[in-house]
Amino acid sequence: MRNNFKENVAAWDRHVAQYGPPGNHPYATRNDPNAGCPLLGRQCPLKADQNPSYDDDYGYPDEAEYVESFVTKADAEDSGAKAMREAQELARAKKATERQDALKKHYKGKILDV
Repeated sequence: MRNNFKENVAAWDRHVAQYGPPGNHPYATRNDPNAGCPLLGRQCPLKADQNPSYDDDYGYPDEAEYVESFVTKADAEDSGAKAMREAQELARAKKATERQDALKKHYKGKILDV
C-alpha cells in the first residue's frame, strides 16, 4: 500500500511539474492542442482529485435525521384469486351462451331474448 501511495504521489508531482499546479493548470483545447494538460476527464490527476469536491460545505443537520421507509400492502385479493374469478365468470358466460344456442336450435329460432 505504501508503494502504491508513493507511485501516485510521484505521478501527481510529475504532472504538476509539467502542466502546473491546481490553481494554474491549463487544459489543451482544439484550437491549441499542444498547450496545457492533454488528459481528459478523470485521467488528469488534478481533475480526479476534485471529484468529489471537498471545497463545498455540505454541513450537518441540526437534529438527527433518519431514513424513513414505507411499506405498502398488496390487495387483500391476490392476482391468482382475481384470475380464478375472471375465469369462472367467463365460463359461466360461455355456458349461458351455449344453453341459449341449444334452446334456439330446439325451438327453431322462435325464442325471445329478454
